Amino acid sequence: MSESPHVRWDTEQVARRDGSIVQSGYEAEKRAVELGRAVRERRVDLGISQTELARRAGTSQAAISRLEAGEHVPTLTLLDRLAAALGATVDVSFITAA
Repeated sequence: MSESPHVRWDTEQVARRDGSIVQSGYEAEKRAVELGRAVRERRVDLGISQTELARRAGTSQAAISRLEAGEHVPTLTLLDRLAAALGATVDVSFITAA
């Protein structure tokens, strides 16, 4: 039996709907990667290891590794501890969409 070249209507609707889900997921991942990159850059600038940053922030080296890789988004509490450990502050802003 050959595959039908036709796409079912309900399958097409799911694909369209999921496009927005994919886009929002991409944006969240992008922010996680940017945050991880910022933490890593500051850590490297200070010349400290992931282990040392973890000790200062009261977390594990594995958690720092995941954060720097963009695989983990920290809680606000952990973000504040990381900032303090990095001699920095957290700045949050809302930018209106164009």
